[in-house]
Amino acid sequence: IDELKIDRIFLHIDSELENKKTKWILEAIINIAKKSNIRVVVEGVESIEDDRFVRCLGANVGQGYYYSRPLSIDAFNDLIHKK
Repeated sequence: IDELKIDRIFLHIDSELENKKTKWILEAIINIAKKSNIRVVVEGVESIEDDRFVRCLGANVGQGYYYSRPLSIDAFNDLIHKK
């Protein structure tokens, strides 16, 4: 395993208590992955709050509409070549 993707469902918990439990579990998973040199991607980042949360957890990468809508390979190549 070289990459672990965490599903977006973990970012959108309604209950404050469940949110605290989820944060603790995600931090533990991410710490284990990092100690094992496994890259961590969190899916479903849709807002600046989600982005901050993902960074706070220590994930390597966030993925979601906050950064970009889904792109075709051609549109992606155009985007990275413009930067």
